Amino acid sequence: MGRRSSDLLLPAAIFVGALAAWELAVRAWRVPGYVLPAPSAIAVKLGQDGGALMPAVATTLAEALIGYVIGNLVGVVLAILFFFRPGWDRVAMLPLVASNSVPAVAFAPVIILWFGIGMTSKIVLVAFITCFIALQNLLQGLRQVDPLAVNVFRSFGAGEWKIFWSLRLPAALPYLFTALRIGSIRSVIIAIVAEMLGSYRGVGWVIFETTASMDYLRLWAAVIGASAAGVLFFVLVSSIERRLVWWHVSVGAGDRRSRRRPRRIDHG
Repeated sequence: MGRRSSDLLLPAAIFVGALAAWELAVRAWRVPGYVLPAPSAIAVKLGQDGGALMPAVATTLAEALIGYVIGNLVGVVLAILFFFRPGWDRVAMLPLVASNSVPAVAFAPVIILWFGIGMTSKIVLVAFITCFIALQNLLQGLRQVDPLAVNVFRSFGAGEWKIFWSLRLPAALPYLFTALRIGSIRSVIIAIVAEMLGSYRGVGWVIFETTASMDYLRLWAAVIGASAAGVLFFVLVSSIERRLVWWHVSVGAGDRRSRRRPRRIDHG
């Protein structure tokens, strides 16, 4: 069995064991379905309503993904701009920090009022939150580069942009991917919350509708579907990180060892 297969075996076993314990506990204590349904009942509901739930999950993922891409692109551009123009950083960061100190749900009604209850308001809200995460992390990463390494580059005649592309940006990639992983989860959460406050489609709208109609199995099915989509989003970002920054300590030692070329032994 390969190392990657063995690494996945333990989490899969824990997940299956947790589902089994959940099922047994619900059946043993006869927990009412509206309090906590059994995993088997949720699975049956997913099978029955999967065709209706999939468009809602797809809508939420589209809002999260578009806002995620826009927000991170803007955050990266602002981080680079603030790094080379420190004075702008001191002026702009105060309102950015102040606005992000308030929970996103507080801004959702205002954003929905401005941009309507369609997808645009959710995309704007996701982009606003993920932008700040990417900005903060990348800016910190660009500033953490060893000054001795910068001086070595300068001693060979490298200019600031050459140092940026060859040294600062690669060294800051782990910081950026930390922001991307955090943002991948928060973007789905924010999109769902915004849909619950004002929407006519998406997982948040399904949750609001099923809560009002007391269809708790459908509610759990929608939550499970959104959670699965969020996990896949996170795994995708993490896999890209392993390919691009495999050399960093944040990536598993097994991935780094697998990329090392075996040494050739000369017997002659």
